[in-house]
Amino acid sequence: MKKLMLLLAAGLAFGTVLAGAAPVLQIRLVLDAPTADSEVLSITSPAANGETHSIDLNVQDTVLLDESAIKSAKEVVRKFKLATGQELEIPEIEIKFTSAGKQLFAQVTGQNIGKKLAILINGRVYCAPTIRAALTTGKAEITGSFTEAEAKALAADIDAVCAK
Repeated sequence: MKKLMLLLAAGLAFGTVLAGAAPVLQIRLVLDAPTADSEVLSITSPAANGETHSIDLNVQDTVLLDESAIKSAKEVVRKFKLATGQELEIPEIEIKFTSAGKQLFAQVTGQNIGKKLAILINGRVYCAPTIRAALTTGKAEITGSFTEAEAKALAADIDAVCAK
């Protein structure tokens, strides 16, 4: 029975790969140039003139972390006060890593200082921050060009499949 369950699980995983279903969240390295094991993905953000600005990134195929490294995800709204006195609200997704995910994220960020990490949600690049230091707290924030409702929905999607 145990072998049957393992075969069934392996078959489901293989079927998922064949069907092209991607994990809800992936963290992958951005390379300086295209390679045989990378793909070009675009990140789109709003430009100052109200249009959108798109940048192509060479994203390595290897997934460094996925939702299995995440303990929870939730939408939060960060408030910032501008020099003009106006308050700006920015929706973010707050991620808490599992114990193993925390260690892996610290290792990944520690080994790739100065490089960019692409954070993909449902196959779309939401941000590609440059790693400035090893991130060892077990928490991370994902910001992007999404509305509060989109951030809430994405956080709920990630939270629904993460390792609890």
